[in-house]
Amino acid sequence: CESIQNNETDSISTQSQLQEQEIRVSRAAHEYSFEAMRGKFCVFLENMRSILLSMETISLEELKQFLERYYPELKSQLQRTKSVDSVLKIVEKKCNIVNVAAMETIANRYDLEDGINLVSIYKEEIKKFSNEMKLTFTLNRKISLASSSSLTCEKIGFLLDWEPSDHLLEDIRLLLERAFDDLANEVVVQTIQKANSILIICYAPLYLMNALFLEAQANLPR
Repeated sequence: CESIQNNETDSISTQSQLQEQEIRVSRAAHEYSFEAMRGKFCVFLENMRSILLSMETISLEELKQFLERYYPELKSQLQRTKSVDSVLKIVEKKCNIVNVAAMETIANRYDLEDGINLVSIYKEEIKKFSNEMKLTFTLNRKISLASSSSLTCEKIGFLLDWEPSDHLLEDIRLLLERAFDDLANEVVVQTIQKANSILIICYAPLYLMNALFLEAQANLPR
């Protein structure tokens, strides 16, 4: 009996060690995937910058006026810029690794085939990444590479009774789409934190806060 009990104990111990090893391997794989996606995001921005800067027909003033109409919260920053390159640095702050709508807007505005194709390819990367990345491995990591100014943006927080291992990054995108409908692209996720529940920290333009509040109030259960 003692021998059987020892064998059972050894078996449980071995299973526990294997599970711990699997968790470590999974975490390492997801961490690599996250960092790889950040790298792809940086490469995407750099390639988009090259495409846009190579277009001699893009007028600095016209680009600034277009972006001021589309993103009024950026007006004061855009007015201080003196080159297309400095404008693009501001636009990049409107993007994160799973939302490149701001760059897509410029590519579409100027009908840049190379830029549109680049966006399309990167959006496929986003789709794959979001459907594979569990929230567990995104906790307390910056989704956005830029900080948002409190002068132009307001913080939005979602406190969710979610278990991180049960949800994917895609679930965050679906939540934002459900809450804000067509305005979802204006909401930039910065970090996902673990408190007693999941806390998602986002930023959105000040001038849109009333509209976002009304959308969320209408679309989310109370």
